[in-house]
Formats: sequence, C-alpha cells, structure tokens
Amino acid sequence: MDNLQIEDLRNTLKEKLKELRDMTIERNLILHETTPEQKYVEFDDPQLLKKLVFKEINGFYTFALPEDLWKFIDFTNVSFDDVRVEDIDFTRSKGVKLNIQKIANRSLRNAKLSGVIIIGPFNDVDVRGTDFTGCISKDPLIPQVIFGRNLTHTKLNGIEIVGSFSNACINGTDFTKSKGAQINPQILKDKSLKGTTLTDAEIIGSLNGVNIEDADFTGAIMTSENEYNYAKEEINKSFQKVMKNNKVYNN
Repeated sequence: MDNLQIEDLRNTLKEKLKELRDMTIERNLILHETTPEQKYVEFDDPQLLKKLVFKEINGFYTFALPEDLWKFIDFTNVSFDDVRVEDIDFTRSKGVKLNIQKIANRSLRNAKLSGVIIIGPFNDVDVRGTDFTGCISKDPLIPQVIFGRNLTHTKLNGIEIVGSFSNACINGTDFTKSKGAQINPQILKDKSLKGTTLTDAEIIGSLNGVNIEDADFTGAIMTSENEYNYAKEEINKSFQKVMKNNKVYNN
C-alpha cells in the first residue's frame, strides 16, 4: 500500500473509533455508570494495525491517532519497538507490552504506565517523571544502570529496587509502594532528598548535611538516630517560621 491508501484507511479507522467512543459515552451516561465500561476493538493483523495507528518519522513511530480514540484499541500482539512513548498516558489502554530496550530512545520519560506490561531490563532507560503505578515489571530497577542515574519525579509504585543509589538523583521521587529501596542520603547526588516521598523506603545512612526540603518521611524506615535528627530538624524549621513571621510583624 502507498501512503495515500494508508492515510485513507487510517481515516476510516478514525471514524469507526469515533462511533465506538460516542456510543460508549452515551451508554455510560444513560446507565449512570460509576465505573464506565469500555469496549476494545481487536485486530487479527497486528502489523496492519501498527501501520494505521502509528506514523513513521525519521525511523521512529509516533501515534497518528488522538488518545481518546486509540485507547479503544486492543494492542495485544502489537509491537511497540521504535515507538515514542514519552509523555504518553496508557491509563485504560489494553494489551500494551513495552520492550523497554527497543522503544524509541529507550525513553519512558513522563509516561503513565497503568495497565502496561514492561519487558526487559532498565539498562540505559530514561525513567525521569515516569509513573509506574499499575504496571507489571518482572525485572527490578537498578539505579546504577538507568539513564543518568536520574529518577527525578519518578513514581515507583509496584517497582522492585535493587542496588545502590550512589550519585543518583531522586529529587521529587515517590517511593510509595515500591519494594526494596535502601537509600544512603550521604552518597546521593548533591546529598539531596528535596521533594522526595520516602514512604516504604529504608534510610540506611545519616541525614547530616542532607537537603530534606519538602521531603516526606511518612512511612519511611529509619534508624533511631535518623528519626532523632529528623525530628530535631522539624522542630527547628517550625520555630524558624514562627520567629521570622514574628520579626516581620514587629517591624
């Protein structure tokens, strides 16, 4: 097929998906569904489906359909090799499997992976801003081998963590419901826990000299010394705010 034929078929697919979307919205409104039911279109030819759903640009593939339409497609058996998934929200999608060593640029940056099955190790994979909530991954995430040792603003819900965080950046990282994370703040990049949510993580080093601005230690596993230092720091910060406000008031 030439490009004109593919585009014509793609437009036909769009119209069919719009009908399904509108029918689904109408049905859920009529039935007052609290958890809307969603139907998915299944294709027997995954290679044809890939040609219609994605456009090839400079050797990589991008979605050629809007998100509110491709989420009605069952992607079982469809290869995401060389597909750009950065900034893609897979919530309520079906059948998506990502071989993270073969996706475009090995990048999951800012993707939301709910319902996605992840295949392969995390070596050199960009996980900055990735939300792993609701995905399935058999391989653990090893901070030393990910791209740039950078987990900034990553949500690690459900992910197993193995190994050291030496020189890793975890500013804004959320460890809630992750497994196995052991963090020595002294060997982090810039000794920074700024904005980090440490629920379910174990703190195995001292907090002395560590940036804990906006860090959330709720549910973290800490030594008694770290608990003491953290509590002392919280007291100091609380009174610094009061004294600063009082000074401004008195002036």
